[in-house]
Amino acid sequence: MFTRYYCSLETRMHAFLHRIKQDERGITAIEYAALAVGLAGLISMLAGEDGEIGKALKAAFEQVTTKLTQK
Repeated sequence: MFTRYYCSLETRMHAFLHRIKQDERGITAIEYAALAVGLAGLISMLAGEDGEIGKALKAAFEQVTTKLTQK
């Protein structure tokens, strides 16, 4: 009885693991999540206060403010 139950459990576990191994939807989601995290980091680095875009925007607004207050 125990041997038959063990063999049945082993067969079901093997089938379950095989299905998980063949299913690539989770892997694709993880890849997209990693890509999104990388892009978010890059954007925050460039557009942040100390980033190149942040510095350029700050300089442009300061230049506009200076020209508007001179008149």
